[in-house]
Amino acid sequence: MTADLLRLLVHCSLWSVLAVGGNTVALTDIYHYTVQSQRWLTSTDFVVVFSASQAIPGPNGMALVMIGQKAAGVPGALIALVAKLVPSSVIAYAGSTWYERNIDRPRVRLARNALVPITIGLVFSATFVLAQQVDDRASRIILTAIAAAVTYKTRLNPTWLIAAGTVLGLISTFTGWNAF
Repeated sequence: MTADLLRLLVHCSLWSVLAVGGNTVALTDIYHYTVQSQRWLTSTDFVVVFSASQAIPGPNGMALVMIGQKAAGVPGALIALVAKLVPSSVIAYAGSTWYERNIDRPRVRLARNALVPITIGLVFSATFVLAQQVDDRASRIILTAIAAAVTYKTRLNPTWLIAAGTVLGLISTFTGWNAF
């Protein structure tokens, strides 16, 4: 258990540093490590944990706390919580002060602009990992494609799409249709 706690501390700290704005950009690595490498969760567990952490109030990244609990019980959850919050908070505090003083420097603007496509690529990677685990039927793939198209083409709040997907899933389950 001590080895699991140490691995959890190191990896959650690294993810915290990588994902100052949220765990979505590190999701691919989190999935690979927790599901494929350590086998702390199944693919289904991972999707449930990530989805639940996005739905409940609190800081972004609480999925790591749930993963920590699955890996090593309450001590794992506490280690993951501290490892998630402390490194990114320290970097955000120190970095914001430095950034405000240097915001007009050309290299700072260049670095900020260079991070945009990297972040977009990491978000697409995370989307692909989640979709691979969930979209195992044609109906789910079509629903995901429709939601992506609506999100891309309109200004509709994605919360409405999540609500619509939830309603479709409930109807599908309660009617015995099981399409989603």
